Amino acid sequence: MTDFRKPSDEKELVAMLDSIDARLEEIGARSSLAHFNRLTGTPHEDLEALNRESAAIMLNAEYRDTIESWRSRSLPPRLLRRLDLFHRAFRSARIDNNPGLFALANRIEEKIIRFQPELDGVKLSRSDLGKVLETEPDRARRERAYRANKALGELIEQDVLELFAYRNDLAKELGAATYVDLGLELADLKESELDTLFDQVRLATEDLWNDTLSDIARKLGISSPAPWDFSYYIHSVLPSPPSSKFPKSGIIPTFRKWLARCGGDLGKLPIEVIEQDIPYGGLCVPIRMGRDIRILTNPRDGLSWYNILFHEFGHGIHASLIDTSSHLVAGGDPSFFWEGIAGVFQWITDMPAFLQDEFGMTDREIADVVRQNRVRNILGYRNIAVACRLEWAIYRRTPDPRKYLEDLLRDTIGIEPPERPSWAGDTLYTTHPLYHQNYLLMDVMATQTIDAVRRSFGTYPAPGMFDFVVDHYVREGGWKPWRDKIAEATGSPLTAQALGHYLTDH
Repeated sequence: MTDFRKPSDEKELVAMLDSIDARLEEIGARSSLAHFNRLTGTPHEDLEALNRESAAIMLNAEYRDTIESWRSRSLPPRLLRRLDLFHRAFRSARIDNNPGLFALANRIEEKIIRFQPELDGVKLSRSDLGKVLETEPDRARRERAYRANKALGELIEQDVLELFAYRNDLAKELGAATYVDLGLELADLKESELDTLFDQVRLATEDLWNDTLSDIARKLGISSPAPWDFSYYIHSVLPSPPSSKFPKSGIIPTFRKWLARCGGDLGKLPIEVIEQDIPYGGLCVPIRMGRDIRILTNPRDGLSWYNILFHEFGHGIHASLIDTSSHLVAGGDPSFFWEGIAGVFQWITDMPAFLQDEFGMTDREIADVVRQNRVRNILGYRNIAVACRLEWAIYRRTPDPRKYLEDLLRDTIGIEPPERPSWAGDTLYTTHPLYHQNYLLMDVMATQTIDAVRRSFGTYPAPGMFDFVVDHYVREGGWKPWRDKIAEATGSPLTAQALGHYLTDH
């Protein structure tokens, strides 16, 4: 930049960081609004043009070199922490804000948004197709529904492979072996600790999962389950109250009531919910932190939708109550930490007290829901391990991703997969790379925090829980490293012990 003047003291350095923060916050708000408008089918600013504005700041070598030179100096701890977060953000931006990469990802996401699955000659929404997989007794039709959803992967596979290669090449320019190595480094995570968590959860639930596979085969009268059998088994074979017992019209009032029991007031938070058919169950879009938070969803009746929306409201609470003027510090926690905070509120919907008090469920009905949730979660964690290990393998250039996925499904899920299964339609590979592990880390962090809430207040949820979560995890944003926040809140480092207990003993 021609008007750049190198800071000569701490005051000038802080002024430079403040200026960067202010400009990025404004561009970020416009970008979030454009993304929201695109998902809702309304006119929006050009996302690629907005990315170029952000890139003009985040890829600026003078800013980057200045940040690096000051990081090595003896400075107040808070300023050093801010510089470290800027360093991580600028390093990540070398990939995220690369104009060519952004344009490619944007084109793929347009295809994802426009894609509409077709079943037996009829176009369906993603929500309706999911309903078929959950309720259709005709196994052949369920298989057709499964393959209709996977058609997206066939459409975009080559584009997504190109995207993986592009990210890898940029990561190598930054000295990383692969994009996986760089991404985990920036999140302060290690592949070995993720593998350990995957294995801990798998070992803790192995007997339960094997019993479940046998029960699916027995109840459906088949030799071995296939991917199109799992949702049907969970939603239509396992005994559970009807979806109508959990009307979608009650989700927001119910969350408002239970948040009040935790000590919070939804009416004081700047959160708006908009119904829209989107490629996700729900999506929280913070337009401006602390001022304008929007949740997109297309809910149906059913307890799972309470689960989804409680999760998204958890994101909304987080985005509403971060108390820092620094845009980059506000977003300084890794993505999984955001998911973990959302998970603390999401897990309310799994609790017997919630089911009994809110819906008048009997002990038998509650036991059925607990079993259904347990099966869903155990399958979910295995699917997360598959998605992560496949993603890592593709970045490490496995020659045949489909064959690799076949082997993962056999080993991790314990099924005989479809021949050469499609994988690229998993939208997170395009929009949120290296994100799948966050949903396991979410429940690891959430259950560990829930145990801490029980120790502090005697129960979960509890009247002091809202302040406990906000004070320990939210208010400071990224000023404190995530490992320190978890250790201080729960009394120990992150471990899957609490999650294993909930999966096997509740």
